[in-house]
Amino acid sequence: MAHLDYSLELQIKDQGLMAFWKQHRLPGSPEQVIRSPKARGYRTTSKRKGFLYGSTLYLLLGDKAALPKNRQYFTASPLEPKEHEIIYRFLQQKLSEPAFRLIAGHLNYLIIRGGYTEQAVIFNVDLLNGPLVRKLKLLSAHLQKLPIAVTAAFVYLDPSQSDYYLESKRPAETLNFKKLFGPDQLMATYHDCRYQFHPTSFSQINESMVETMLTRARELLAPAPDQSLLDLYCGYGLFSHYLAPDYRQVLAVDGEGPSIRAAEANSRLNQKRGGQAKPSLQNNLHSCDPANVTDHGATPQRSNNHGISGHRVPQVAASGTAMRTYAREPDRSPQDVVPCDRLPANGIRSRKEGQKGTDYLATAPKFLAHRITVGYLEKTLPPPVSNEVILLDPPRQGTLPGVIAALARRRPQKALHIFCGVDQIPPSLKEWQAGGYQVRRIAPLDMFPGSANLEIMILLEAKA
Repeated sequence: MAHLDYSLELQIKDQGLMAFWKQHRLPGSPEQVIRSPKARGYRTTSKRKGFLYGSTLYLLLGDKAALPKNRQYFTASPLEPKEHEIIYRFLQQKLSEPAFRLIAGHLNYLIIRGGYTEQAVIFNVDLLNGPLVRKLKLLSAHLQKLPIAVTAAFVYLDPSQSDYYLESKRPAETLNFKKLFGPDQLMATYHDCRYQFHPTSFSQINESMVETMLTRARELLAPAPDQSLLDLYCGYGLFSHYLAPDYRQVLAVDGEGPSIRAAEANSRLNQKRGGQAKPSLQNNLHSCDPANVTDHGATPQRSNNHGISGHRVPQVAASGTAMRTYAREPDRSPQDVVPCDRLPANGIRSRKEGQKGTDYLATAPKFLAHRITVGYLEKTLPPPVSNEVILLDPPRQGTLPGVIAALARRRPQKALHIFCGVDQIPPSLKEWQAGGYQVRRIAPLDMFPGSANLEIMILLEAKA
């Protein structure tokens, strides 16, 4: 859809989503799709598959079968910033040189992550040894001389050469991630909240839309100071930290270790703004059961990861009323349990909204690392507190069986369920309805312009 005028694209998405809703006889009526501030050139995460054909490296979005006919060594995309194209073209030329042929022969993917002003490069390779690392460091020195800001580079081991650009199934005894230069963490600021996250952890690919998404979530939830928020699949704490000043307390859970560690670090990052803490949740928290936790080290993806793969799923764009299938970009991949680090001391952060100088102080959220299962929700997670509200943003594949029913049994006042595609909406809403909840609002966001994908927020409340 990237070739369409953006206004026409939004009309098609509105019509396609409405057709999907009617086709599946879903409750409620979707609101108009919220447009993205950037319609093109917005993707802050991109990737290219590397193919060494003869003495030339191809960096393509397409399939290897097209190589003999394809004389374009690099496939550009209008959805990515111009800086990404500059980096890819530079690396394609360098990696085709004899001096860097060793890297080209073991390259699975080139990945670019970061923001609109700074980029980090990740080399996904199927072998990691001394000679290869030395070549990568030499290549990194060239990267740092580019006229655009490449602030970090990393090498990531994926011997399985999987379709996912950051695969999690690697030998545990091997070194699987190494910094070549630059900071260890990527950084972002939304509204006045500062965030850091691991280069392989999930982050939204449309940076221009994140503040709109946060604002809409807050509007839908309409927080009250006597409410408590349970944030599931929280990642590095994007929603938790933004919403914390509006709630009495926030408890957040994710099954991916680096993201949880980043979420805790983000509490300290925002704590420096000062203020007075609210009553602590510490006495109500249950520590993770070591028997339920497996240490995978620097796990590459959070359970809510927008990975990039070749899988295809039903999407919302329609031609007439017929549903179409599009390549799903980005994708999400669920993760297993990872270590539960020691909870940080209470942190305080502030947020300014409305008129300049208006401060909102709150205790930092409390973060727990655990796979979100029925057993965990019912046996390990602290019991529901009064006036609980739930926010859940699960992977594209949806929650595990029984999770929604278990959440409904907690009897939250309301739940905001965020979907990164439409395929899981019908079965999920059926579970919520069976648990005694009804749809109040449906807010679609165009997080992925130029594709048939939508991010859809659905607000549910307990039936009277």
